[in-house]
Amino acid sequence: MKIIYFSFIVSLFILQSLFSIETKDLTADFILEKNDTLTKSIVLDDAENEFIGFSRFSREAKKELSFKVNIKNSKIFRIYSTSPQTIPLTIYVTPGDEITFKTVNNFLIFKGKNAKYYNFYGQLLQAGIKYPIYLPEMKLTKFKKDCFNIYNKKILFLEKYCKNNIVSDAFFSRFKKVLFFEYLNWILIPKKQIIENPTYLSDIKIDFFIHKNLQDDICYNLALMKYVSYISIVKSNKVEYSKELLMFQLNFIEKKLDGNVKEYAITKTLIDFFNNLNPALTETLIDSITKYSKMIKNETYISLLKKVSENLKTFKFKLPVEILNSTVIDTNSNVHTIDEVLNLEKNAIKVIDFWASWCAPCVSDLKETNQFRNYLINNNVTIIYMSIDENKSDWIKRISQLENYNIQKNQYLINKTKFSIADYLNVKQIPRYVILNKENEVVMVNAPSLKDSLNYKKIITDFKSK
Repeated sequence: MKIIYFSFIVSLFILQSLFSIETKDLTADFILEKNDTLTKSIVLDDAENEFIGFSRFSREAKKELSFKVNIKNSKIFRIYSTSPQTIPLTIYVTPGDEITFKTVNNFLIFKGKNAKYYNFYGQLLQAGIKYPIYLPEMKLTKFKKDCFNIYNKKILFLEKYCKNNIVSDAFFSRFKKVLFFEYLNWILIPKKQIIENPTYLSDIKIDFFIHKNLQDDICYNLALMKYVSYISIVKSNKVEYSKELLMFQLNFIEKKLDGNVKEYAITKTLIDFFNNLNPALTETLIDSITKYSKMIKNETYISLLKKVSENLKTFKFKLPVEILNSTVIDTNSNVHTIDEVLNLEKNAIKVIDFWASWCAPCVSDLKETNQFRNYLINNNVTIIYMSIDENKSDWIKRISQLENYNIQKNQYLINKTKFSIADYLNVKQIPRYVILNKENEVVMVNAPSLKDSLNYKKIITDFKSK
């Protein structure tokens, strides 16, 4: 059995030996495919270094794979296979651990002396203790109550697991926090309804997030930023992504948080407003980055904000010539420039949908928005699908599988160039939507999901009136 050793040092991945490994900054959920048998690619997702990306290492293996993680302190990671595609699992890794696993029915099953520290989350998922899906017709109070009941069941499962497997107190304490922030993140899902009913937030306090060493947990990070965003909108009563809201939210973070959590929240807020940029906010955002960068010690955050500031200073809402001349291919392998694609329908507002065949939320959006996309098309809005797939045949196959959802027209695969339209628009996560006006100028860099049809109708009506 082959073993790979790799280290996390100042957020950089140092690798050795038999696996190929790379850092990615695109993240998405993976769609499970039937009849996958070999483990070819494993992703170890370090939420604490989310701005860097995740590490991926690959090797065909018919039986088991092992690797060691060289870390100074115990950490939470998410681990999953992409070939075969498995469900992401949360694991607790201690310094010097050797992780051995195999793939069984879309789950990673761990073996070895520390397997009990890795198999907990998979067994929890297999026990079927799942949070309810929020539906618009549900009452918020009932949704929260149902989630709380599930959370208690998960805690009982954890207690039983720890008793039966004799794990460390540190493991129990850490996973208790993991489950709490998973619960908190889940009850903060219905954004629109929460903002309209702010009393929903009354029993959630900013003090919940004043912890050290929890930023390796993705749900902690997600819940933190949801809460900060919602409470800022509610308390300020300002329009989302406005100058006034940006100032309020940054001031709130500065006063209520400290240490690396404060630095992280400031950085995430500035990036979020950049990703949802409108022309009127450009100078304010540049000034805010200059001001708050002086308060930040984390070199990764400083470097990232510097790049955002540079992008803001050079960003043109009219796409530059080099991007207009970059190319994509259609489903018949014909090559087109971006300029040609955008000018196929000159007098229409355009929505660019960045997606990929392997991205579960992307496919879900395409299936769920069929009716609304038809509405947009009938109202002089063109939807252009830009795939970031690396495998053309996978892209073609997925389009064919979705033939009943009216997405065959305006499908393009981005050619891998040094600087593509996805790079220029800072596409880091998918699905991602960008809106262009009739003059092909970018008017919304990070538009809402097409599933938010009411919001989209308001946005499109507003742009049409200008």
